Amino acid sequence: MSEKYIVRKIGKPACYEQLAEECLELAKEALKMARVMRKENPTPRTLDETWDKVIEEYADVVNCIVTLDIPLDEKSMERKMKRWIKRIKEKEEESIKE
Repeated sequence: MSEKYIVRKIGKPACYEQLAEECLELAKEALKMARVMRKENPTPRTLDETWDKVIEEYADVVNCIVTLDIPLDEKSMERKMKRWIKRIKEKEEESIKE
């Protein structure tokens, strides 16, 4: 109900713009999380503060996806997960050969 209200009021193009903006904000928080975890490039943020920001931006992205009625393609996700695992295993095998 509220999703349709948003699309009716601002239109789909604006919703896609919002999705792009929220994806960028989530990406920024993911990069910040890596900095916090590695402790190589100091930041005043704590792990918990950064985690909360990641969750907040993730929620914004999901809200945009729901608003745009973008379906979850589980087959595609499974295929991509298998490909990711395959790449990691191939890299491990290369390391062992070296």
